[in-house]
Amino acid sequence: MFCKICSVFRTGLVAGALIATTLAASAAAPQSTGSVIKPGKYTLAPQNAAALRLDATDRSKTNGKQLQLWKSAGNPNQAWIFTKVPGGLYKIAPSYAPTLAVSVSANSAKNGTPVVLWADTGSAGQRWSLRQDKGGYSLAPKCAPGSRMDVTGWGAANGVKIQIWSATGKKNQTWVIGTK
Repeated sequence: MFCKICSVFRTGLVAGALIATTLAASAAAPQSTGSVIKPGKYTLAPQNAAALRLDATDRSKTNGKQLQLWKSAGNPNQAWIFTKVPGGLYKIAPSYAPTLAVSVSANSAKNGTPVVLWADTGSAGQRWSLRQDKGGYSLAPKCAPGSRMDVTGWGAANGVKIQIWSATGKKNQTWVIGTK
């Protein structure tokens, strides 16, 4: 009889300790403020091609130049400035030309729309939300919140273009954001 009581008592203590530990951990966890990362300079690598980086082709300053993937080289055209803007969103600009913005071409919401550089106008296609997602972040444009920045065709080679596509949660839409 005593053993059963001890067993129940010990089980209750273990469960109580687990609940107390869980509550303490959740109370200590930082609360979301709408910001996912601090403003600053970062690189972006897709999970499906970790050796590649989001790249501004030829350090272009031309409106409409589509972004691509390229082997990590540490160059300014692979470094991106994240600036917090109202609504919990970010402007993402190439480090060598902060007056440009990563943009969804024509503010479109259609699958396959190119992600390009464009002079910053503050449009919905130039504002991005970030969400932590499976060891990285997904980037959703304000003009198409159900879409994500996407590596075309799951490509893993130099020159593969970047587009938006309906959210899938797959590795070609999940980006590792590294410090530059």
